[in-house]
Amino acid sequence: DEADDEADDEADDEADDEADDEADDEADDEADDEADDEADERGRSGSDRSISNASLSGKGRDLGCRDTSTDAERRSRGGRAGPRSGTADGTPRSGSSKGNGHQSPTGRSSPPVPKDRLMSYVRPAQSPDHPEDSDTSNDEQPKNHRIGDAAVGWVLQYEIQQGRKPENQAHNNTGYDVISRHNRTPRYIEVKGLLGAWGKDGVPISLRQFEFGNKEEFRDQFWLYIVEFALEPDNVKIHAIQNPVVRINQFRFDPGWSALETQEPFKALQPEEGLRVRYQDREGDLKEGRIISVGSNNPPALGVRFSVPPDDIIPRYDPTVMILLPSEVQE
Repeated sequence: DEADDEADDEADDEADDEADDEADDEADDEADDEADDEADERGRSGSDRSISNASLSGKGRDLGCRDTSTDAERRSRGGRAGPRSGTADGTPRSGSSKGNGHQSPTGRSSPPVPKDRLMSYVRPAQSPDHPEDSDTSNDEQPKNHRIGDAAVGWVLQYEIQQGRKPENQAHNNTGYDVISRHNRTPRYIEVKGLLGAWGKDGVPISLRQFEFGNKEEFRDQFWLYIVEFALEPDNVKIHAIQNPVVRINQFRFDPGWSALETQEPFKALQPEEGLRVRYQDREGDLKEGRIISVGSNNPPALGVRFSVPPDDIIPRYDPTVMILLPSEVQE
């Protein structure tokens, strides 16, 4: 009897432990999902910066990107809900940490990257939440020269170790910081140094650097090197990216750009008696008259009266070639 009681107690304890572990795992997963969703939402909105989605000609999986959509978003576009990262059964991929970011040398992970696009950020010239002088990755700020110089030093070492011959350039050099040659083929390298990990704020390139990378003669030779932990020799990591500029085939502007809009009064007009309409007649002459009747069909026919007879009938209102004007407009 004592042996049976002990066996029953052990079985009950194991069942309780398993139930507690499952509950804890579910709670942790829910907390992680909520945190990821909040981070995604913050990345998609905010008036201090807008997102320019650089659509690429290649598929996201070929670029090492992963789908960071929420389960609801995947279901809404016909996909299936499932693990946020890792393999099909939810286990992390080899070399990755839990979650869908990239692991840094210190164990900290970078933000996730959407499956079918790479994200870049366009920040207004003056942003009170993110003033220019707070950006340590902007090597054009004199106070950041120490970080930039350290990053260039690591890149020079990196290039030599790859069998190339690098040459440092002046701070004010147009378009790039290092030129590195191998078999007469140069790399024009723009170096961006960071104090810490490469995070969601990204690294900036200036308009002149962008234009340099977009020049036909440099399209295959312009490189962007991002150096994480530039002042920490034990944690330095270099990301060498061949010309990101030419990978962009469109810019997408999210609602954050509404913070920069010029607001002017506007009222959408639909055809009604008393309004005026301006259009070209069948002969191509510009005409303007007052609407005296609106048909019941869709789109409606319009009866138009001019200051000099005869009246006219427009068989079908077409807003792409006919402009409606308030009735107060003078003849």
